[in-house]
Amino acid sequence: MSYLKCDVIIIGAGVSGLYAAHKLSNVLGLHVVGIEKGSDAGGTWYWNRYPGVQADTDSHVYRYSGDPTVSLSWDRTARYQKGDQIRDYLQDFMKRHDLDEIFQFETTATTAEFKEERARWEVRTDKGQTFSARFLIGAAGVLSKPSLPSVPGLETFTGQTIHTARWPEGMTLAGAKVAVFGTGSTGCQLIANAATEVEEMVVFQRTAQYVVPAGQRQWTDGETQHYEEYFAELWDDWRLTRLACGFEEPRTGAQDVDEKTRNEVFEKAWEEGGGFNFMFGTFSDIAFNRVSNDAAADFIKQKIKTIVTDKETAKDLTPIEPYARRPVAVDNYYETFNRDNISLVDTKRNSIRSVTPHGITLDDGRFFEVDVIVFATGFEAVDGAYRDFDVQGRGGTNLLEHWGDAPSSYLGIATPNFPNFFTVLGPLGVFSNLPPGIEAQVDFIAEVIAIADSTEATTIEVYPDVVDRWAIESTELAQSSVFSEVKSWIFGSNIHTQSPRALFYFGGLGSYRQRLRDEIDNRLPSFQLSTPSRLAQQREGAQHVQQ
Repeated sequence: MSYLKCDVIIIGAGVSGLYAAHKLSNVLGLHVVGIEKGSDAGGTWYWNRYPGVQADTDSHVYRYSGDPTVSLSWDRTARYQKGDQIRDYLQDFMKRHDLDEIFQFETTATTAEFKEERARWEVRTDKGQTFSARFLIGAAGVLSKPSLPSVPGLETFTGQTIHTARWPEGMTLAGAKVAVFGTGSTGCQLIANAATEVEEMVVFQRTAQYVVPAGQRQWTDGETQHYEEYFAELWDDWRLTRLACGFEEPRTGAQDVDEKTRNEVFEKAWEEGGGFNFMFGTFSDIAFNRVSNDAAADFIKQKIKTIVTDKETAKDLTPIEPYARRPVAVDNYYETFNRDNISLVDTKRNSIRSVTPHGITLDDGRFFEVDVIVFATGFEAVDGAYRDFDVQGRGGTNLLEHWGDAPSSYLGIATPNFPNFFTVLGPLGVFSNLPPGIEAQVDFIAEVIAIADSTEATTIEVYPDVVDRWAIESTELAQSSVFSEVKSWIFGSNIHTQSPRALFYFGGLGSYRQRLRDEIDNRLPSFQLSTPSRLAQQREGAQHVQQ
């Protein structure tokens, strides 16, 4: 068994883990060790390799803002990068910044325990290693713990069963009879892209989605030149917006214009494509005003009715809930259901009786012969990443038990009773385009650590009442949005159906970054910094109480 001391341990080598490693090692000069269960970097983009996987955020803003370099496979003129291109970009970033020497791959962190007598974290791995560090950073990702539904008879199926987040290398659906469960962003991408190669596909839909075109295209020479010439200035502007998705965020509400103008704006956005653009780039209140939300929803419903030729299928594809889930954007999604080899089953209306060795039987007696069952059923978001990683803070406090049914951390970063432990994209972090949100959190963590060093603080720990106030503020913002009216992973209600909870701060990236800045400028008023002398006094006090 090996034992290694370092300054920082980082769990995860995705977008957040790589940036944290670069910031803390190359910029602050700390001794950093990274632990990653995959065989290479990439995080979500390492594990998700299903047909059609690509970003649905513009390539200009789905990357690191401080590094204009891209990998050789990156298509500088494509609006969206495909999964393998993003994976290659992240792995190239890792190598260019010598981060491959930091990370231990094919290694799983099993336990992390805070040792109060030494004010250090001890992390153990499945390889029998023990690492000791001053600081521990959880960068395991928002969407990393796959969720599988309970389907009767699934254990009897003799074909292949796959979750999209664990897609086998080189696996193809060409010529197969396929069943797909799930119609979130992943499921819709897979359905539209695999439809042309499968022999037959049956889609089992629990909840109909509002899907707008992605609008994949090539950037014009002028767009590419403008972006590359004004790289830094554009990023400075985007960081001040709500989402930092690269489009101009309007100040006009959908009810501030007449119906003709409103539909013209929606039509233009439909033609341009982009889910976040349609929800947040058309009008300022689609996500917060139910009347405005209904207007956007009605526009998409009319498109479904126009595109899908079979009336019953169109009816099943038409959502009955508000337009209030994570925006989905896939080219030709609704057109796919006009194909002869594609079937749709609404499982709320006609549920599954049982999976059999060779297919699936419905309650109405219909039987679908199936070779492959694909689960595009999403993730246990945010706190799910820590289900298989036992983190224990002060006095053996378990992280998941501490978070409970309504997990909360200050800024998505700091949790009481877990000193010197920071999460990237933890509970109640900002709802925004992920890379700039990640950068904001990691930059803040780096500044916190720098302040700790400058003050010779042994531990840094957020005050509990600060987290309570942040949770109240975040919950009130979330509940004021239309998102709170539906069950989705954004509220954890895809898993915790009885107790949906706020998991994100909906105040916008610009506001969130200002909160981070205020903390740093005021020398961390929300945190207790303990020096060695104070730590000794705390220990003496604890011993006195025990006696």
